[in-house]
Amino acid sequence: MKNALLEKYDIDNLTIATLGSHSALQIMHGAKREGFSTLLISTKDRKDFYSMFTNIIDEIIVIDRWIDICRGEIVKELRERNVILIPHGSFVEYLGVECAMKIQVPLFGSRKLMAIEARQREKMRLLKLARIPIPHQYNIKEVKGIVIVKFDGAKGGKGYFLAQSRKEIEEKLRDLREKGIEIDSKNMIIQEFIIGVPMYFHFFYSPILERLELLGADIRYETLVARKTPDQEERYRLYGEVQKIVTDEAAALFLVNPVHRIAYRDWVKNYEYIGLLGFDLRFYNLRIEDKP
Repeated sequence: MKNALLEKYDIDNLTIATLGSHSALQIMHGAKREGFSTLLISTKDRKDFYSMFTNIIDEIIVIDRWIDICRGEIVKELRERNVILIPHGSFVEYLGVECAMKIQVPLFGSRKLMAIEARQREKMRLLKLARIPIPHQYNIKEVKGIVIVKFDGAKGGKGYFLAQSRKEIEEKLRDLREKGIEIDSKNMIIQEFIIGVPMYFHFFYSPILERLELLGADIRYETLVARKTPDQEERYRLYGEVQKIVTDEAAALFLVNPVHRIAYRDWVKNYEYIGLLGFDLRFYNLRIEDKP
């Protein structure tokens, strides 16, 4: 049965689109490699940056505000281009749950998950159903030891803070409100803070290959600083301390590169070894040629 949103779509001439944020470049690059036309939706302040990637972005639609995507004329323009929207980590936060759920443009993935993404308790419920271990959750009256307080919304940790007692939680909630930060304390969750390496994994489930693909991971030093205090000026001061420590103690001093041995078959073409640590983002148009 054909999806009603795909009516009047030219299925053989689809355009892959996403918002100019988060993993937009990876999405555009992947779509281009699969032979699709690509379109990026961007606010004015980001247009110049994304305009540099003409090799993977065919067209950019510029809007004043993210919520404008749900305006009738923008939806009409996207549908005329046979657009399939690819959500990413900023999608729900920028558009809001209502717009993300109701926009009359086909999306890749489940809209129901977007509502869950913005709700901490629902996310924890899904993790439990998947039998993924999660930190212990406290009632504010029984807080013991270091806890992390999280709020609804897909904000990448904005407003989260650490505390060690009910009194400290209530004080920090009051500080946030006084600073004009909107919070819904009724739906906040209080979890045990796990000491360890703060890793952020990038993964994707491929419905085509029917497999979970682990694409990479990064370490979130900034997240630890941000969660130490909700005060923005104090965060800037802490960021400065981190920078000074890295400089003074030379945590990373790039004088030489170790010897790397990289083996690949002679029928793998277009790979180019750069030799610069490997932290830079590079795309390779690899191909298989005359494989035996």
